[in-house]
Amino acid sequence: MLLSLLAVGLVSSLTAQRPYVALLEWSMMVIISLLVLGARRLSLHNIRLAGALFGAIVPAAYVSGVVANYVSEVLLGFEVGSLTLLVGFSNPRFPAQLEALSIPFLFLAWRLAPEGFWRASIFVIAIAWWACLIGSGSRTSWISVGIALALVAWLERDRGFAFTRFQCICAALGGVAFLIFFFLLPALLGLTSAIEADRFSNIASVGTRAILWKHGFDAAIAHPLLGIGPMHYAYFFNGEGAHPHNFWLQLAAEWGLPVAGVALSAVVLLWRRLALVVRPGRASTEEQETGLVLLAALTVWIVGTQADGFMVVPTSQLASTVILALCVALAMRTNSIHLRIADPPDIGLRVFWAAMTLIATLTLTSLMFSSFGDSSGRERVWRKEQQNVYFHPRFWQHGWIGPDHDATARPR
Repeated sequence: MLLSLLAVGLVSSLTAQRPYVALLEWSMMVIISLLVLGARRLSLHNIRLAGALFGAIVPAAYVSGVVANYVSEVLLGFEVGSLTLLVGFSNPRFPAQLEALSIPFLFLAWRLAPEGFWRASIFVIAIAWWACLIGSGSRTSWISVGIALALVAWLERDRGFAFTRFQCICAALGGVAFLIFFFLLPALLGLTSAIEADRFSNIASVGTRAILWKHGFDAAIAHPLLGIGPMHYAYFFNGEGAHPHNFWLQLAAEWGLPVAGVALSAVVLLWRRLALVVRPGRASTEEQETGLVLLAALTVWIVGTQADGFMVVPTSQLASTVILALCVALAMRTNSIHLRIADPPDIGLRVFWAAMTLIATLTLTSLMFSSFGDSSGRERVWRKEQQNVYFHPRFWQHGWIGPDHDATARPR
């Protein structure tokens, strides 16, 4: 199935306005597909270990950066706020995606950690990670995690409730920590607190998403079979955004309606099979616990991809790949759902996969030597043409690749 979707995407790339740029996006999807399929034979032990490491290492590393930001700002008398929560990101919503996708795995990391110091450390990291999510101001991430927690508690009243209870305790303590460190302590020290507090009242971005969705819908209807080409939503300037903030609509617009329909059906089927794993009596205790964590993570991903760039931001793409790979691995190995693990039935499919992998690898490698890969040079040209008009550091988040904004898209 994945091979068929990627074959359609290859044709779509070759018929796009900028085939090379389309092939770059297609190549990323090939690599993601290979990583997801490559995990299908993981043992339950390795699935749990990988999930626990993902849920411990990513939050611990990022929280360390946030703490460093906070301490330095307090010592120097700078304001604390949204920028404090940014470690290598230019937009608070970007790390929020990473936080939302990894939060379900905190429970698995806590459960597998040895008693004492290590388990207490994971608990503290979980509280800090929740504080970061609360301070991110990302409504999509908040809603995604909320739906996932409620769903897991509803599906499994025993272990599912334990999972949700753990997350709710961490969320409550994270909220308290956020209030103390970003409101109470700055007030006592005479520092300025610059936290976004109007995310629920600010509905302008909701209206913008409706406009972006309409552009994606129009493109999908105008080019139903092959779409306009991977990454090519950003080719036609619409004045609002370079991606529609909806992964499935983006697939429909760029890859065509058949690809979007099959991909969505596959994800729904995967979710259903994980839901079967967590039902009482259908799997072992460890499988059920792992299934609850992965089902929550997959739910966060499905909800998040409806209204945000979970498959656009590179860190979120990587986190999404981890989640999909572990979900496929658990679904493929669980006896209770009667799935058979099968290798490609003939040498032809193996050769086809090898050819696609080679094309994807060469395409991504060539980016280092292409003018499109020189993002700084492209930005300099854009600024010069705009007479050095002010544009804040999120310039390449907009990512326009059409000739009006990208000099490398113009005929030489």
